[in-house]
Amino acid sequence: MARAKTTKRKPKLPKPRKYWQQQIDKFWFSRYIKLMNKDFDGNGRCVTCGKVMSIKGLDAGHYIPREFHSRYDLKNVHLQCKGCNNFQKGHLLQYRKYILKRYGDAKNVQLELIWEHKRYYHKYPIQTMRKFAIWLQKECIKMNYTDYWKPEPLLENVK
Repeated sequence: MARAKTTKRKPKLPKPRKYWQQQIDKFWFSRYIKLMNKDFDGNGRCVTCGKVMSIKGLDAGHYIPREFHSRYDLKNVHLQCKGCNNFQKGHLLQYRKYILKRYGDAKNVQLELIWEHKRYYHKYPIQTMRKFAIWLQKECIKMNYTDYWKPEPLLENVK
């Protein structure tokens, strides 16, 4: 009798940090920021110039640049039009006024200390990145992100 070939399956490796960071950066974080700050008509307001437009035409602009420790700080990222975010270097003076008005001086000082001391982005553990990406996706699903963007595959068993 001939034996049936048995092939050993390789154990499924966890997805690397780069995968989770791409999921957060490319899809879920900016969508979450846009959905959180939209009005009932699907429009948002640029925090620096005040222009109102569709959330698809707005960026998730960082007060303190992304390479610093505040990359995923929800109080550091707000809606900005592409002109302010990309071409006007974020309009830092107007952005600072917005941060002060919305969160007060304590948060502004905290964010600016990160920048001043050049505390660069640290690598979050893979499990933390995974949980954050899945949480962002769940929140975007709750806010009906498919009204604005085509559906993305589920990261894992998101319900």
